[in-house]
Amino acid sequence: HWKIDAKGLYYMGKHQFLENFKHWLHINGYENYKVSPTSVARETKKLDGITYVQLMKDKVRFRAFIITDKIALANFIKKY
Repeated sequence: HWKIDAKGLYYMGKHQFLENFKHWLHINGYENYKVSPTSVARETKKLDGITYVQLMKDKVRFRAFIITDKIALANFIKKY
């Protein structure tokens, strides 16, 4: 689900990221956990390798999550 831009940056729109995160919560038994793009953005500040930014595509600004450090992200994922 990650997209790649012209600079080689991997990104995912906030709503798509949120839906994927909700799916992950459901799979792991956290059905009653309430999440919003803001709360997910706040929580991802604690993650290594992902950050929440404002991007522009075709002269339209949008919020997205980007992979800033693939190695740090891979190491974070390995913990689970």
